[in-house]
Amino acid sequence: MKFQLSALVSLGAFLAVEAGVAGVSQSQSLSARDGVDLAVRSAAANMTWADLESGADAAAICGSLGVFELPEGSDPALVRLCSDHPSLGRPGSNAGGVGTLACAKNQKGCDKGYCWKQCGENGAGWWCWTALGDGSGPWKTCVAGSDCGMGDPCGWSKNLCPKCGCSC
Repeated sequence: MKFQLSALVSLGAFLAVEAGVAGVSQSQSLSARDGVDLAVRSAAANMTWADLESGADAAAICGSLGVFELPEGSDPALVRLCSDHPSLGRPGSNAGGVGTLACAKNQKGCDKGYCWKQCGENGAGWWCWTALGDGSGPWKTCVAGSDCGMGDPCGWSKNLCPKCGCSC
């Protein structure tokens, strides 16, 4: 994970420089950077505190996802480093997702490679992204809805309701 994240961050910096040198339009450059940013956010979002190299800056790695505080006495290998869900790094990136997931007929599912489930009162339209462990672990990934379960805990986040879909 450490190599993968540093390689993606380096790729993002390289693309930004190359776009300027090659005369690529700002919108084309932003599109390429958005793809790299999403990849970096996804890699960072699934890092645990145990993955953090000595002397590394957690805030710089997590960026707009924020740092998830390591609860006292917790196993660093079981607690994710970054707080918020990777699909939420850009303004409006989850705007359609809330309505889509809230109105879904399924009680759980897989969206953008991550598990979600309905939570709160049945039929109230509340949902959450799920995470491993007690909800403080890495975000639960999936290929299909069958990879996700109603027993999976909602992921903890510093901005749980407004950004992670627990109400709409």
